[in-house]
Amino acid sequence: MKKFMRRVMEWKAACCFAFTGCALLYALVCLFMGRTQIRVTSLLYLLGLTAVATGLQYLCFTQALFKKMRYTARLLLFAALLLPVLVGAALLLKWFPSQYASAWVLFGLIFLAVLAVFTAGFELYFRLAGRRYDGLLGRYRTGADHRQK
Repeated sequence: MKKFMRRVMEWKAACCFAFTGCALLYALVCLFMGRTQIRVTSLLYLLGLTAVATGLQYLCFTQALFKKMRYTARLLLFAALLLPVLVGAALLLKWFPSQYASAWVLFGLIFLAVLAVFTAGFELYFRLAGRRYDGLLGRYRTGADHRQK
């Protein structure tokens, strides 16, 4: 039970960060398009989508469900699970005229572009964090070597 609650708290924190970022981005897009108000229902839909997306992200990119899976496979699984959710939301919430094939092509391209940007961002973050921890570990080992002499 303790492990489950820890995972729920991790998901909740990720969901809060993601929702805040998405809401701010949505507000900027609305301002850019000349809208000065955001409907509460739009924010609730955004909250629901964010909760589902961060839940899928947690399941795909942690060892909670899959212990040994390559990052590429995790990324493809995440995209394969998230895309139908977004397609359903696009149809249900009428994000664009769904009868036009060009709208769906643009939707798919935007999905792939956002996925690529987020993947690159996470990769950059983890590389920088890895270098930082490698440096800290090197300093620790150097200090441990000096203490032993």
